[in-house]
Parts: sequence; structure tokens; C-alpha cells
Amino acid sequence: MRGNISVRNYLPFILDGAVDLLMAGGFLFLYYYKKQPKLYKKLWVLLGALIFLVMGGEEIYKGISNYSAQRIPSKSEIENSLSMRGTFAQKEFLYKSPDGYQVLIPAGITYTSSNGAISLIGTRKDQPNTSFSLMIMRQSSSQDLDSLVKDLIQVGMKSSPPKKYIFDEGNNDQGQRRGFVETSNNGILSKAAIVIAKHGKSTYQVMVSTPISNFEPTRAEIERVLNSFKVM
Repeated sequence: MRGNISVRNYLPFILDGAVDLLMAGGFLFLYYYKKQPKLYKKLWVLLGALIFLVMGGEEIYKGISNYSAQRIPSKSEIENSLSMRGTFAQKEFLYKSPDGYQVLIPAGITYTSSNGAISLIGTRKDQPNTSFSLMIMRQSSSQDLDSLVKDLIQVGMKSSPPKKYIFDEGNNDQGQRRGFVETSNNGILSKAAIVIAKHGKSTYQVMVSTPISNFEPTRAEIERVLNSFKVM
């Protein structure tokens, strides 16, 4: 769970599948290896190869499916999705997602949902050069919240340019962690407020971002959006 795809969610399946395919290859080799008469052309050896082949294919398919589900769309893909399928919120309302949560959609936001890692994306132009964006990601993860936060901080430090994540240490809510991140893109400084929530094996990352100069003027609205988020 993060801007980058978490290899923990797909790599184990691919590795297991690769091992199974290697085993299938080994069985096929023995099936055609005349110097092993006890195994050469034996039906059970061929069946063993087929079993490992099927198992390997299933595992790799799971890995590829998980990878595809967690792939973060590019900026152009998001913009195209908003322009093609976006819905304009004339007034604020409580949005209930099929991904199992509810969140306040502020008035004036154009938003759309997705079946991938990004569950919801919305944006609003307050002024010609001022935007207000809401993004919610939903991913599968067995990690606890503290580990997820540490991973996110490390990924931010290694990003180019680096992203500085700061999370509240005094958060007593066992199901959520709250924090902020500041980023720079083409010389434009942005700040985002973040909520990370966990429910079962699902992890949600809610992010509301705006240019840093617009953060405090919209702080009350940002807090209302974050406070409205609830896993159902």
C-alpha cells in the first residue's frame, strides 16, 4: 500500500509459480530422458508435470492479477478517466463506495471511481492555479498499520524528489493513522493530509492535497473530508 506497488502482494505468488513451473520442467525432462528407464515415458511422471504446470500457472496468474489491481494509473490516465467518466458534485454529499467505505465529497469536485488500486479520485479548481484533490486507494495487505507507515516514510525518503511524511504519534485510534506529506512538482509545493485505515485484510489510504499556499485556507474543509471517512 503506497504510491509504489507493494511487492509483498504479488511477488510471492510469482515466485511460487516459477518454482512450480521449474518442477514441471524437471518432470518433463525425466519423462523424455531415456537413461532413466524407471521414469522414461511413465504416465505418472507426465501427470506430475501437468499438475505442477497447472499449479504454476495458477500462482503466476494470481500474482499478475494482484499486480494489475495495484498498479497506480498515470496522471494522463486519471485525467482521461475524469474527463470521460467524471461526475460533478453540485453540492456536498456522503459517498458510499462499493469498496466498503463512506466519505464526504465536497461541492464542486469532479470525481470518478475505479476497480484498480485507486478506488476514488476527484479534483476541483478553486482558482486558475489552485486545485483541491481527493484520492482514496484500497489495497490488500497483511501488514499492521505501524509497519505500513514505516514503509511509506522510507519510500518517500527514496523518492525523487524526496517526500517528507509526518504522522501523528499520539493517535490512539487502533484502526487509523493520520499524517501529512509535502511534495514538490515542477517547482510547485503541495501539501496533503493523509488517513491510513485498516479493516481486515484491506488497507485504505485517503489523501486530500492542495498547493501548500492553499492548505490553511482549506484546512477546515480538508478535516471535514478526513473525519467523514469510515470503513463500513
